[in-house]
Amino acid sequence: MKWYFILLCTVFLFAETTVAGQNQLSNVFRKFRNDEGVKHINLSGDVTKMLAGKEKNLKSTVQEMHVYLFTGKSFINTNDIARVTKALREQKFELLLDTRDKKDKIKIHGVEKNGFMTDLYAEVLSGKTKIYLILKGNILLSELSKMNFDFEGSGILKNIPIP
Repeated sequence: MKWYFILLCTVFLFAETTVAGQNQLSNVFRKFRNDEGVKHINLSGDVTKMLAGKEKNLKSTVQEMHVYLFTGKSFINTNDIARVTKALREQKFELLLDTRDKKDKIKIHGVEKNGFMTDLYAEVLSGKTKIYLILKGNILLSELSKMNFDFEGSGILKNIPIP
């Protein structure tokens, strides 16, 4: 009986650690959801149909999407940036794209499995707007610019230089 209890506790602890690791990136942004100057969009389920728009032949699927839109002076502080960097490193995100032009800057990180990005994190800085985008699903990077992101400041995502 004692061994069953120990085994059950071990399995529970492992499962709890795994779930906490998966949500670590979202947890960094959770505290900003109700702040002034921050808009949060959270969609879950089969988000692909909404994002596909007129594009009917997308191979990508998106099960969950979080968008954090910071405007004005409501950017995140250096401690939170360090927590994001730590979460990206611990969850084995790779830097896929880091590009900038005169007014915009984009960084995209992802976790790849079987040719698809299972987790995607994007930082977009455009003027006085900063967008943080977290996607979960099976996403082809080449289809990211074809997706119909329709929110304030999302136009920059249409011009991502990905083949």
